[in-house]
Amino acid sequence: MGKSNYSREYILKMIVKYSEAEEAALTGGTSYKIGTRELVRAGISEIRKGMGIVFQNTGEQFFSGTVKEELEYNIMKKHKIKNRKSEELSNRINEIAEIFEYDENFLMKSPFVLSGGEKKMLGLALAVCLEPEILLLDEPTGALDYNMTIKFMKIVEKMKKDGTTVLLVTHDENIVKQYSDYILKL
Repeated sequence: MGKSNYSREYILKMIVKYSEAEEAALTGGTSYKIGTRELVRAGISEIRKGMGIVFQNTGEQFFSGTVKEELEYNIMKKHKIKNRKSEELSNRINEIAEIFEYDENFLMKSPFVLSGGEKKMLGLALAVCLEPEILLLDEPTGALDYNMTIKFMKIVEKMKKDGTTVLLVTHDENIVKQYSDYILKL
């Protein structure tokens, strides 16, 4: 928590471990625990497999033609599904669509034409598809109205209840007070 500045962004970058120097430090022989997995001499890519990220500028992460294709990509990646017509993929898409209240029309929209709030919710949906052990949220409610914020945070709370560790970076004191177990103020 804190004012808009570089330090909050830097903390997220440190956690995601963007630099090779940080990777070298991580692989020096110490073991690390992410969720329930013990990682010894783990590479950055192995650690990142357990993370989901909702970026502050969520729309910059999209690359597919439709919302459904965005979801399919993450589900196929997580569950190593090869066939887009598989029943498993279809079932998982339906689960996500139910959680986020996406109908078929919404699934066929381009992610690039969504409102800021819809893009933020899609960013969370993409993270949910990955079933992360750690969820990083960078200003997750910035583009959301009150109702959308409540919906977003209810989904995050369910993930926490199901065992996901959540790191929330925000300057919104109301969100911090209502949803945080621990607070680091910068």
